[in-house]
Amino acid sequence: HALRYMSDGLHWSSDGSLLVGKYIANVLISQNILKSKRASFDVNGQNIELVGYDSYRMAQRFIHTFPNVVGAGCDTESCVVQTVAAAIETDGAASAVQGDMFFYQATHKTFEQDPKKKIPLIISLSSLGVFGQQNGSTNRYEFYNTISNVFFNHSVHSLFLSDTQRRWYLSGVRGLGTNPAIVADSVLSFLAQRDLEASEILVVGASMGGFGALLLGALFATRNKIPTSVLAFNPQTFLGQHQLNAIHDNRWPDLFAAMHQALGPNPPFSDLIELWGPFCQHNSSLLKGRIVYGSDTLDRIHATHLATSQCLKLDPRPELNDHASFTRSLRDSGELASLLLTAFFSSSFTQ
Repeated sequence: HALRYMSDGLHWSSDGSLLVGKYIANVLISQNILKSKRASFDVNGQNIELVGYDSYRMAQRFIHTFPNVVGAGCDTESCVVQTVAAAIETDGAASAVQGDMFFYQATHKTFEQDPKKKIPLIISLSSLGVFGQQNGSTNRYEFYNTISNVFFNHSVHSLFLSDTQRRWYLSGVRGLGTNPAIVADSVLSFLAQRDLEASEILVVGASMGGFGALLLGALFATRNKIPTSVLAFNPQTFLGQHQLNAIHDNRWPDLFAAMHQALGPNPPFSDLIELWGPFCQHNSSLLKGRIVYGSDTLDRIHATHLATSQCLKLDPRPELNDHASFTRSLRDSGELASLLLTAFFSSSFTQ
């Protein structure tokens, strides 16, 4: 009853037991035995402060107040409750929801000592798999658990993006802009509004998210001159209608057709060699990347399409031949965590 009182201020019970709970709660608080949890969330521009003692109940209150948040990051209320509760448990995390973006601000002690200090930013772009086409997942923010675990003791900001239009991020991200260049600028503006600035950026994604990672990563380097590393798993690297037809890539025919109908047969930024080719000849210190790909024929063709880029390292994994389970296999073997750490903390990422 004490915890119930502290968590969500439930109504008094008829037998007075909750009144006793209130007394016990006040004693625990006054003796500094229990400390409150505090977290702030920015929901599409509205700042929300949460204070309580039970992160799960605090998350439930948050979702009941803002039920429309369910569509932003998860397809179910329980998924959102777990996500918000996890944010609260990070000891005062400042989080934000904006369209199809979820942002976690660093709370590590080294950052708290100097909030103005530039620290790294990790950006994860979700694949089609999070919409249930491949693995039945309902969480639209891919790599959330892995990134949270790998970088738990490091001062990093993390930002998760999802393309709910399923156009390989060529139509932008809801809430951030309608094309990739605007999205890149909006991310940096979003940080600046919070007096934050990224010292470097790591962009990670798989399949559709891998294409988006290579695209946004190149834009951060070319447009904003921020040192950027990209880690892409089995990405598509070109999406022009004739290019896809030439290699008989019809894995997602309905989505490809809808994208080409909306954006044209050769949408802007649809061939990544245009970004990763000429720029890397003179600015390889700003942009680095690794493409990890399996033995599937189409995955190999897409990866080697960027083989001439001086900024990229191709990392084949011939023992893995299933596109849908590729990153899951790397995760289960522990290699995904190792690749993330190498990408972020290696001074010569492509060496």
